[in-house]
Amino acid sequence: MQQTRNKLVTKEEEGGMHIINKNAGNNVLANLQDFRTKEILYDVVLKIEDQMIFAHRSILAISSEYFRAMFVDHFKEHHTLEVTLESVSAESAASLVDYMYTGHLNVTKEGVQYLIVVADQWQMTDVKDLCAKFMEQQLEPANCLGVWEFAERYHCDMLQIQSEQLLKQRFPAIVLTPEFLTLSFERLLKILKFRDITLGYKGEDVVLEAVMRWVNHSYDSRIDNLTRLLRRVNLASTSAECRRQFLESNSRLLADPVLKEVVESQLKMPKQQRSTQAMIVVIGGFLQPRTGPKNPRLQGVEKTDPRSNSWSSLADFPMKSSGAVALNLRGHLFCLAYEPVENRRGATLVTETRIFEFDLVKNQWLDARSNFSDQVLTCIDECLQASGAVTVCEETSVIYTVSGTEVCRIPFTELDGNIFCKQVHYLPKPAEYMSPSHCMHSAIVVNQNLYVLGGGDKAQRSDTVPSNIVIMFDPSEGVWTRKNGMIEQRLKMDVATINGQIYASGGFNIHRLNTVECYNPQTDMWLRVQHMNWGRSHHKMLALNGRLWAIGGKSYSSGNQAPRDVLNSCEVYDPDQNKWTEGPSMRHARCNFAATVL
Repeated sequence: MQQTRNKLVTKEEEGGMHIINKNAGNNVLANLQDFRTKEILYDVVLKIEDQMIFAHRSILAISSEYFRAMFVDHFKEHHTLEVTLESVSAESAASLVDYMYTGHLNVTKEGVQYLIVVADQWQMTDVKDLCAKFMEQQLEPANCLGVWEFAERYHCDMLQIQSEQLLKQRFPAIVLTPEFLTLSFERLLKILKFRDITLGYKGEDVVLEAVMRWVNHSYDSRIDNLTRLLRRVNLASTSAECRRQFLESNSRLLADPVLKEVVESQLKMPKQQRSTQAMIVVIGGFLQPRTGPKNPRLQGVEKTDPRSNSWSSLADFPMKSSGAVALNLRGHLFCLAYEPVENRRGATLVTETRIFEFDLVKNQWLDARSNFSDQVLTCIDECLQASGAVTVCEETSVIYTVSGTEVCRIPFTELDGNIFCKQVHYLPKPAEYMSPSHCMHSAIVVNQNLYVLGGGDKAQRSDTVPSNIVIMFDPSEGVWTRKNGMIEQRLKMDVATINGQIYASGGFNIHRLNTVECYNPQTDMWLRVQHMNWGRSHHKMLALNGRLWAIGGKSYSSGNQAPRDVLNSCEVYDPDQNKWTEGPSMRHARCNFAATVL
């Protein structure tokens, strides 16, 4: 017989002594567990599938409201020895009964859903909630849809909310998973009714392509659902090329008068964009104008809140970086950074580059090194440390790095909702236009062409001569060409694109600039637009919902000769009105930071 050692405590009392056994409860449970495993002195048997679980009514009733009602409220099982239970896993039920006696329960990825089903039936709320929390940590695009449906069925409220949020935020990735193809018609229709799905750069094309992929996966059994599904697709908002391909590849289907009427009706509808909640995320940066390795840096991360027109905090970045770049790769936020250290002689060394992915649903940073090869990390790291530029082409799923010594193309792929970057392709160097010492420039992709703008050549150790150079790399031809230069020479400016045009803001030449200019790739011409209220360098400018946001950076406390300052302010430019207005201020002033639109 199993026996836990007694822990006896005595207490002197008037006329005698009081004995306390602090292990009495444990002893009782341990011995009852021993009895049931030996199949003796039990008073109930749970029959589940072909398995018999021996137990005691009192223990079951204490641990489970379900069994308390069964045994106390005189149901038919009140006096029967055997109780047959259905619709639960025998293995999970046995684990939960063991837990009632021992207080120990092993939860695994493979078994957690079975445990929740049993805990839900037995009304063991605490166990169910902890298992649901465990599932929240395992949530990812590859299992999101199944978890969402499971959480809804078993009333796991927070798990349902998080899986639905992930579905909306990562819709373009989730529709490419095998799980999407197994959705029922009702679940797919429910998803299409959401108006706040994030669709990425392809917009409503993603929705139409997803619907047709789902239908074609099991064509004969699903084709009758197409009419109802298309009523939930904003066909008028799809691209002309996507509509053309859809109409040509489904010409036989469109012979059906009902389906044809639905398509024609949808195409005549006004364009309606889904109300996605895009946001700007800023990461780290320096607190002071001096940006050397000894100067204070931030780990703080903030995002814009579209509803309140303000900034709110996210989980801190795991390191204080001196150089970082934020990358939005198909809705995945990655931040690659390096952190300086000093040796005993005071010489600055650089630690190993680290890369993290941010989980917006769980509000946590995850190590993403396994998603990137060492070659890719080294390539981006060397570009950052050379004060080069990194940019992304969403249409072709490519990262470009541009420094004075090399230009690289890094393709990224998506598999089961995860991003991977494993290869580096070296492109022709623009040696005719840029010296190996060229730095502090900007880069951006427009119409799949790579543009490099501004920056300058290092004349001395701490002196860089600014330029207004603009060069373009055409990946289809593999050649660089020089374009008309900017109106002003600029170092440490930033660029963004709206409606196929490039905007260059701020930067530094003799002093920090508040000027902004716009480039039209079709005409190869630059035009000045309304200047910002503050001169800014080492700042970020991003396009969000058809407007430009100029954020943070170095400036002056008053005029151009005043002491340097670091800004937390934000300005928003409306290209239709050619006007800058004051935007919400960040919680922390910062310069030389990482930022992207998510």
